[in-house]
Amino acid sequence: MFNKNSLNNKIINTVVLILCIVLIYIIISSIIIWEKTSDLFYIISGVIVILGILFNIYLLLKERNK
Repeated sequence: MFNKNSLNNKIINTVVLILCIVLIYIIISSIIIWEKTSDLFYIISGVIVILGILFNIYLLLKERNK
C-alpha cells in the first residue's frame, strides 16, 4: 500500500510548482503588455491574477502542513 499523505504531498508540491511557473509567466507578460499598450487595465488585471495565485499557493501549502 502507499501512504495517502505522501501522495497528497507530491500532488500539492507539483501543483505549487506549476502555479509558481504560471505566476512568473503572468508577471512577465503583464509587464510586457502594459509597456506596449500603456493601459492601466493590464496592471490591474495582472495584480488581481497574481494575488489569486498567491492565495491558492498559500492555501495549498497550509493544507500540506496539516
